[in-house]
Amino acid sequence: MKEKDIILSSFEEIKKGDFVGITQTQNPKNRPFSVIIQSIRTGIRLKNKVEFLRSQIDEETQQALKRKLPHFTPSGVFSVRNDSGLQEFSGLLHFDLDKVQDVEKTKLMLIDKLGDYLHALFTSPRGNGLKIFFVTSNDILHRKATFEMLSKFFEKNNLKIDAACKDIARTCFYSHDPEAYYNPTSNAIIPPNMSDIETFTLLVNAIPRQHNISFSGGNRNNFVFYLACACNRCGISQETTLQECSKLVSEDFSLAEIEKTVKNGYAKSASEKGKNPLKSHSTPQTVHESTPKTVEDAISAQIEIVNKKYKELGAELVKLERLKLTVK
Repeated sequence: MKEKDIILSSFEEIKKGDFVGITQTQNPKNRPFSVIIQSIRTGIRLKNKVEFLRSQIDEETQQALKRKLPHFTPSGVFSVRNDSGLQEFSGLLHFDLDKVQDVEKTKLMLIDKLGDYLHALFTSPRGNGLKIFFVTSNDILHRKATFEMLSKFFEKNNLKIDAACKDIARTCFYSHDPEAYYNPTSNAIIPPNMSDIETFTLLVNAIPRQHNISFSGGNRNNFVFYLACACNRCGISQETTLQECSKLVSEDFSLAEIEKTVKNGYAKSASEKGKNPLKSHSTPQTVHESTPKTVEDAISAQIEIVNKKYKELGAELVKLERLKLTVK
C-alpha cells in the first residue's frame, strides 16, 4: 500500500469551449488533491485564464471572471455541492485569506510558522489572497472545533480569514501559482479535547500518508516505531500506546516484539515528549501547573511554553521547532 492521497470533488465541466464555473453544482469528478495542486502549478489553460483575470483593473470584472473558473470542495467527495451531498469527509481544512497586503511575504511567513503542519498553500485567483490547507481528523464531528482553534492562529497574526470557509460545502476556486506549496506528509492537526484513543486512531491513519508505508509484511516494525514516536509527541502515555498496539499481535508479530518496538520509539523521541502544541489536553507537567479549563486556555499556555523555548534554543533548532507556532 502506497501513500494515500486525499480525494476531493472537482467541478470542471466545460460547455461551449469554456468552464461552466461556479454554477456547476452536480456531476463532479473525483480528483486527488496532489493532482489539483499540480494543475494549479502547471495547467496552461488555468494559467491563461488566471493571468487574464489578474490583468483586469475593475474588481467586478475580476470577480465575474473568477466565477467562471473550475473549483473543488476541500471537505471531501460530494454527489451534489451542498451539505447533504457530502459522501466522504476528507479531513482537510481550508482557509481563505482575503486582501493580503504582501502576498509573497505572508506566504513565506506562514510556511515558516506553520512548518510541518502546513499541508498546502497557494495564491488566490485574483492574486491578493491565499488559500491554506491543513490535514486533521477524518471524523467530521471534530471539524468545527478544529477550525475554530486554527482560526485563533490567524487572528493573533492579524490575518483576516473568510468565515464562510467553516461551511462543509464551501468550494475553492482553482488558481495559478507555479510556487504553490504542497507537503503530502504534513503532520495531522490534533483536534482540541480529543481523547488519547481517538488521537491514537488519527495517528494510525496518518502513518501511511506521512511515511509511505502500511502495516504489512516487513513494514510492521517501522509502522509501530513511527506510531510510538508520534504518540509520544502528542503526550500519549507509553502504557496507553502499548495497550492499543497490543491489538496488532499476530502469529508472526508477537507481543514481545511490539513492546520492544514501542519502547524504542518512546526512547528515540524522549526529547520530544508532549511537544505537539495542538494536543490541547496534554498533561499538566508538559503544559502548565493546572489542567486548562478551555481550549483557549490550553492554547494560551502553550504559546507561553513556545515563547520560552524560542528564547532558549539556537537558530538551527528554532527551524526544527517552528511547528510549535501553529498555536501562536
